[in-house]
Amino acid sequence: MTPHTLATKTESARGLGQFFQSAGSKDVHVEVCEDRCFGESRWLDLGRIVLKPGSSEDGEDPTTTAIAFGFFEWRCADEESLHSEAFELLELKGPANEEQRAKARRALDSIAHAACRVGLIHPVLDAAALCDLPFRSPATVVVDTSAIVHGGLDFVVRFLYPMARIKVPAIAHMELLNSADNYFNMRRKGVKGGQRNWSGRALFEHALSQGGQRALLRLELQTDTEIERGRLGADPLRGVVEMGADPEDKKLGLSILQRSFADRLIFETARQHAAQCMQNHAVLVMTCDQGLARMTIAEGMQPLYFESGGYDSISGRVLTGTSFNPFTGRVYGVSLSSLLWELAVTFGMSRLRALSGDVFEVGAIGSSMPWKPYHAREDLLWSRLVCSAAAADVTASPGPPIRGAESQEPDIPKVGATARGERQGKAGGSRAAPEPGVAQPASRGYSGSYRFNPTRMLNLLAQLSQQGHLAIPEALAALDLASASQLDDYRNFLASGGFLVQRTSELRKTEWLDELWNAIAVVDTQGIAAQLLRVPSFERFISFIKAGTNAAIPGRALSTYIVLAEISCLGMNIPGERVFPTPANPKPLEFRDIALSAYRSLSLGAEDYVLTGLWLEALVRGFGIHPIVARQRLQESVLEDLLERYTEGSTPETRYRAHALHVLRLVGGKPVIEKVALFEGDLLLPGKSSVSIRLVRKDE
Repeated sequence: MTPHTLATKTESARGLGQFFQSAGSKDVHVEVCEDRCFGESRWLDLGRIVLKPGSSEDGEDPTTTAIAFGFFEWRCADEESLHSEAFELLELKGPANEEQRAKARRALDSIAHAACRVGLIHPVLDAAALCDLPFRSPATVVVDTSAIVHGGLDFVVRFLYPMARIKVPAIAHMELLNSADNYFNMRRKGVKGGQRNWSGRALFEHALSQGGQRALLRLELQTDTEIERGRLGADPLRGVVEMGADPEDKKLGLSILQRSFADRLIFETARQHAAQCMQNHAVLVMTCDQGLARMTIAEGMQPLYFESGGYDSISGRVLTGTSFNPFTGRVYGVSLSSLLWELAVTFGMSRLRALSGDVFEVGAIGSSMPWKPYHAREDLLWSRLVCSAAAADVTASPGPPIRGAESQEPDIPKVGATARGERQGKAGGSRAAPEPGVAQPASRGYSGSYRFNPTRMLNLLAQLSQQGHLAIPEALAALDLASASQLDDYRNFLASGGFLVQRTSELRKTEWLDELWNAIAVVDTQGIAAQLLRVPSFERFISFIKAGTNAAIPGRALSTYIVLAEISCLGMNIPGERVFPTPANPKPLEFRDIALSAYRSLSLGAEDYVLTGLWLEALVRGFGIHPIVARQRLQESVLEDLLERYTEGSTPETRYRAHALHVLRLVGGKPVIEKVALFEGDLLLPGKSSVSIRLVRKDE
């Protein structure tokens, strides 16, 4: 088996580059392992990592550059499935383990806290405090234990230093040390033996203590932050720790903290520091503990309060390695190595695993992983790369199956595809039938057209993305259909784009379905278009409308493809004419000239009001600009002082009643398809009647 070797985050970039070059940028999942709580070689899947390498410059490897500068997306696993998988690994089943499951849920919240500590997300600050940031004059921030663990301390160091000085009370170190002692005590005595299963609490103590200690070590060893250090021996620490009252606690020798006393010591540290500073020097207590924040206000001091969400705050979200400084707007990157290092320390081990069998593993705690002080000073962890060529190393710890990956069970081509989906072979010959028992790629053999209800399709996509697979009766229920034959066009359309694998009794999603649903869930029209173009019939439809004809799709399915083209901003139907392609997406400066040209052609050179619908359709016909894109570019042009926009409401023209556009919107957080009349005026400015429009060029 490939041995682990010590490496820094910078040194790991080369191994990660080799991993992605061997595995590809798709089907890569990030996983964590706690060897005592989960068991050795048992991993918890946290979601999928998609690397986004750019073009090569100056001979640099684009993959290594993407890893170092944060050109990646972390598509976080769904909270419900994450909890279910974790409880199974922790062996916490049945009502007797409810207390331990509650501890495990708190431990899994540390995934979001780790993301906050490395900078993928930010703590949600109090609005009043946010108005005073960044500091204009020097201030001291006194952090409590929650601020250290939940990412508040790292936020201050990353965005508020050097105006913010940092003070860490001694009791915060003591709380983390007490938690670490509890964990290692349970680790030595076993977390699953005896009368009770302690795996939930052990996982919580591990994540709390190791994640918090890493944040403090990073503050001390890896930054140039100025830290205020008070006189030692001043804190009355006696009596802050006592033995737990639970008999099981006494057997394990676990100790607990007097929380109210600990909070009081945090506040007293801040008050003592304020007494030693100049009168106009602000001292703030940073915490996400409401009780401590209230006490601080009541005692006449100012808290820097923030909300720290649990895992539900990132469940199903896409976190990117590049983000914006919230105060300056400058772009900063979080390396993929930083994320792996933080997860490895928080849970013990982390890894990237590809469907091909390639594995890149990082470990902080293990039976064969010793620790030395110089490891902390140089931020060294144990890592190894296992390529698919050494498959024997991977089979020892295969981990759970990747969600959405193709199974070994063969795909079942749909018999009714010829009647419902008009499946065709290649021109000039017939397609050979697949060999029995041999899996066929889902996107092959589907070249017809399909008629279905797009709104019902959204329901099917939502359930497939959440559950991973649906039995045929469940799929019918999601679509509100009564007969299995009515399901043909829905599943054949998805199968033709590689979004699902068809089996005899169920539908199983692939990675592409998650890509499609993630784009739909945030109304990312470019992402929706990219995924829909994987469907051969839809790609052919778009190619034909660019050529000026709708002949690619029979009349029975044409309405379905028009809706898909409109919600993806690839086309728009103008009644009485045809479906026009809308691929253009000009910059605001270019859009200004296009918008004025279309407006003046309708107003005949006069600065008079014209129907908004006519202007939008003129942009579609003459310039290939979709109304949704036109709305966005018009807003940008107004904000950049390129155009002045005037609108007025009036009675819509009844002769244009049929002129409508299908748009994708979020209603109550859920994507829905709505039909919007172009000439009623609420598309351009939602909530305001804008039947007519007048545009004026701003002087440069």
